[in-house]
Amino acid sequence: MERQRNFLAAALELYRALGGSFEQLEAVIIEDATGAPRRVDLVIGDLMNELAVISHVHDMDMMQAAHNTLDLRLQEPISGTSCDG
Repeated sequence: MERQRNFLAAALELYRALGGSFEQLEAVIIEDATGAPRRVDLVIGDLMNELAVISHVHDMDMMQAAHNTLDLRLQEPISGTSCDG
């Protein structure tokens, strides 16, 4: 459950950073609410494609951004004992 929350928070933050509005988000959620979820591997493929496009448009290396985030997190003091998040 923590991974789902973390993913959603990061996705929403990226969505907002790219100029997305809450109104647009609400419309997408309502539109998608009736559909059955697709297989995880297909969704991940679509997600990776979108991240690659966003990285290209913003002239950044997707993997370097991930390494930078990991480096920052490793420098933060440990606040708990959970390995889930």
